[in-house]
Amino acid sequence: MSEFNSDLGEMAFKLGMLVLKTEISKKESVKLIRSLGGDKEEIIFLQKISKFWNQQNIFDRPDGLAVVTNYRFVFLSKVKTVLTVTDYLSFPYDVIQDIEVTKVMHISPAIRFKVDGKLYVFTFYSNADEVLEAINKARKHIN
Repeated sequence: MSEFNSDLGEMAFKLGMLVLKTEISKKESVKLIRSLGGDKEEIIFLQKISKFWNQQNIFDRPDGLAVVTNYRFVFLSKVKTVLTVTDYLSFPYDVIQDIEVTKVMHISPAIRFKVDGKLYVFTFYSNADEVLEAINKARKHIN
């Protein structure tokens, strides 16, 4: 087997492990979100495998789970590297500004928004529009 096929197979295996790990952890995210200051009335609208593209630290780009609840957008880190420092991020909707769907490197579907002047970007395997729609639905739910 060529080195390219071996590398490709290893990458596919790692991706499969991330998907499996994240799918299992989706069931546990309710407890975890509540432990991070979530309300008992908090409802999860959407959960998607995601990557946080830290704009302040290019080495801090963990894979994880993006969760849209009726109160906030949460990112839970699931696969970390030695240089990764982000465990979780939690953004109440009233602090999120200029949210939009975009692409990272002209390929990966993403959402981008600002909080206190800082840019936050999260990519998804597909359908970033679905995440924006869920956030807009949640914002209407709290108003």
